[in-house]
Amino acid sequence: NILAASTVQPNVVISHAHRDHYGHIATVLGGTQTAHIWLGGDPTAYTFDGFPTWIAGQRTGKATVHENMAAGFHNDAQPLGQNLSCGLASAFVLTANNGGSANAQSLVLMLEYGEFTAILPGDAEGVTESSAINNFDNNLKATLLAGSHHGSNSNGSNGTAWITATAPDIAVFSAGQG
Repeated sequence: NILAASTVQPNVVISHAHRDHYGHIATVLGGTQTAHIWLGGDPTAYTFDGFPTWIAGQRTGKATVHENMAAGFHNDAQPLGQNLSCGLASAFVLTANNGGSANAQSLVLMLEYGEFTAILPGDAEGVTESSAINNFDNNLKATLLAGSHHGSNSNGSNGTAWITATAPDIAVFSAGQG
């Protein structure tokens, strides 16, 4: 089983093309071949830290790159299966590519395992969160919610509608010293 597990190709989701969301992926994954890569936002904006060379190598190795999704793209009824597998958890894209800024275009991911759900919104703005709420008919209860845009309230992030719709049991914010 250990050998079989080591041959599984991982899937990668990158919320959007800001360096703090993808900058070290070429180093971290190095020579690891992936199966599927999901890119939120403008795929031509991923230009730093060896990423263009890394993704070119992934394409050569037959990774499927999911990019240029329509505004508001989501999979509302069925998980994306092997295209976005996460072990025994189901994965859903709640929304992607909303608004004009890279942050608003964040791909918002939800992982579901039994009664546990985690929502990972990248640097989503209010327009992004509203799209996710609408796409899922206000049915987004989260056990764990990562705060959009590091927990800020810029451009409508982490607004009352988002917090009410997700009703998280746990909220996690990524913040550092300014």
